[in-house]
Amino acid sequence: MQPAEPRQPEDAHFAPIAEIFGLRGGVNSEIRYVRSPLGTLTVEARYGAKKGGFPHAEAVRWSDDIAAYHDELARRGVPLPPLERMVIEHDRATERAVIVKTSPWTGHDVSHLLEHTPVGGDPDAVARLVRQICAILVPICAERHVGWETEVGIDPRCSNFTVDADARMWFVDLFPPRFRKNGIPIVEWPHPQSDEGFRLGVFKHFDVRGIALTTIAQLSRILPLQKAAFENDVIAGLAAALRPEERTELADGLARSPWHRVRTALAAGNTAEVAAIIAGAPTEPVFGAPYGVYALREIALELAAAGRLTRQALEDFFRASHYEDALPKERLEGLIRQLQAAT
Repeated sequence: MQPAEPRQPEDAHFAPIAEIFGLRGGVNSEIRYVRSPLGTLTVEARYGAKKGGFPHAEAVRWSDDIAAYHDELARRGVPLPPLERMVIEHDRATERAVIVKTSPWTGHDVSHLLEHTPVGGDPDAVARLVRQICAILVPICAERHVGWETEVGIDPRCSNFTVDADARMWFVDLFPPRFRKNGIPIVEWPHPQSDEGFRLGVFKHFDVRGIALTTIAQLSRILPLQKAAFENDVIAGLAAALRPEERTELADGLARSPWHRVRTALAAGNTAEVAAIIAGAPTEPVFGAPYGVYALREIALELAAAGRLTRQALEDFFRASHYEDALPKERLEGLIRQLQAAT
C-alpha cells in the first residue's frame, strides 16, 4: 500500500522564508548560501562546525579575534565582503558553540571558476585571475614584521577568493584569524602542539616565500599543467612587495628546490634520480628549513604536470597528505612510496 500524499493545509499560512544551499567549506567551517524570497543571496560561514564547535567562552574569544583580523586586513586595503552580522550559536545541551558570520554573496570562488567554467581553459582569463590574487597579496607581503615574515598572515588558497559579476575579486576567509595576537602568530585552529607544525604554519601564512609557494601550489592543484607558468606569474605578480634582491632569492630558491630537480630529472627520463629525490624531499631544506610533506605535494604536482599522476590521483594525494600538527612517520613513508610508484 502506497503512503498517502501529504495534504496541503486548507488554510495555508506557512510560507518559505529562505532557501539554504550547502557548499564545501574548509576543514573547520561549513558554508551555506541563503537565498531570500526576494532573490537576495547571503553567505553564512559557520566557523568550527566541522569539528564539533567550541566551548562558549572560546567562541567569544574567537569571534573577537575574527573581528580584529577583519579590521587588520581592511586597513591594508584587502577587499572584504561587508560583515553584516556575527553571532554565536550556543547549544546548551552540549555546551558547544558555533560562530556564524553572515556576508553578502560576492560571486563564485576562483577554484570553481577554474574547474567548472570556461575560464580554466582561457589562458588570458587565468592570467588575469592570478594578477588579481597577487594584487590582494601585495599589501600583505609588503608589510614585514621582520625579514621575510609578514605582519599579518593570509591563506591564499583559490577557494578563499571570489569574483563578482563586475569582475571584482574579494578575499573571504577570516578563520582562523591569521594575525599576531600579543605578538604570537595565529596559524591554525586548534593551535599546533608541535614545533614543526607551528613553524610550517608561520612559513606558509606569515612568510612571503611561503605565501608565494602556497599560492602557486593551490593554483597548480587545479591546473597542474600550468605549474611552471604559475611560478613565473606569481613571482611577477608579487614584485611590488619584493626588493630586487628578494625577487632573485625567491627565484633561486625555487630553482634549487627538490621539485624543480624532479622536473629536470623527469624531462631527462631519469626515474631513479626522481625516486631518490622523493625519498629525501621532506627533510631537505627549502629556503633554509625542511618543507616536510609540502615538498611531497610539490613533487606530486610535478608528476601530474608530466602526466604521471591523473588529476584525481593528485587530488587524492593532497587529501591523504593533509594534517594539522605532526604527520606520523608511517603516513609520511607511505606518501613517499606512493609518489615513487608513480615515477
